Parts: sequence; C-alpha cells; structure tokens
Amino acid sequence: MPKKLTMPEEFFEAFKLSKEGLSSKDIAEKMEKASYKPITDRTVRNWEEKYTAYEEQSGGELDEPWLWDKCEEYGKHGIPSNIEAIRRIMSHREAYIEQFDTKPSVREVKYIYLLFNIGENQWGEDDVVQKARRFAMGEFAVNAGGLGEDYVANIRKELDAEISQAIRKENNVTRRTR
Repeated sequence: MPKKLTMPEEFFEAFKLSKEGLSSKDIAEKMEKASYKPITDRTVRNWEEKYTAYEEQSGGELDEPWLWDKCEEYGKHGIPSNIEAIRRIMSHREAYIEQFDTKPSVREVKYIYLLFNIGENQWGEDDVVQKARRFAMGEFAVNAGGLGEDYVANIRKELDAEISQAIRKENNVTRRTR
C-alpha cells in the first residue's frame, strides 16, 4: 500500500518547482529557504514518481504555468480570454508571484478568477490568491498525491462558509444603500 501523503503543501510546491525545471536537490534547498517543512531530495524524487504517473493519466495541462499568450486555450477550463479578464488575472498573477515567488498554474488561475468574481470587492488580491492556491493545492494533492477526497471537501466547506459570509456582507451593504 502506498504511503499516505503527509505534507500536501510541500508536495504541491515541490511539483510547481519541478515544472520550472529545478532539480530535486534544488527544490529541497529552495523549499527549506522558503520556510516549508524540511524535505530531502530523495523525498522529492519519490514525489516525482507520483507527479509523472498523475501527468500521464491527466495530461497535466491544468498544472502547467498559466501563460498570457495562451489564454484562448484555457477557455475549456472556465478561464475567459477577454481583455478585461486577462487584466484582472495579470494583476492577481503579480500578487501571486510576489507572495509565492513562482507563477500560478492554470488550475490556480481558474480558481483565482472564479473566487475574484464570487467575492468581488469583498477580498483583496492577496486573499483571493491565497484562497485559490489553497483550493488548487488541495485538489492537486487529492488527484496526484492520493489523499482522500475528504481533504479537498474540508477546504471546500471552509471556502463555502467564507463565500457565504462575503455574499451576505455584500447583500447587507446593497440593502442599506437602497
């Protein structure tokens, strides 16, 4: 029986760094400097086996870095390619890079755009980016890392509560201004 994934955030970040072409040793070193739980290059190599199997099964497109010049290709993932949407995404992309020192994946941009629109004017860019990354990380860890579906279900439940709160807050403001 495969070992259960115990560090989903590190698993996700190591995968993203591997997509940028870093070696397992460089990934382990960069993650240690970024204050993640310490991992060895051997752990990264073991995770890379999971990544490879997942990418062979899924095609891996959702986990590639989002590129502005390929925006029309992402429509099938629910990411619009009109200029207004791209400007919003680019702004959030900059916030993402500033926070995490890496580029967001297509999966992350999908949730950044969705959460931005759901919580418009309720959350700042940094909050949207953090929420989207958290959900995308959970979804990836379940799909590629073998975590149980309950892992992402718990994240979804927490985000649902935050979304409901943001919508109630927006509705209260709207009612008061009428």
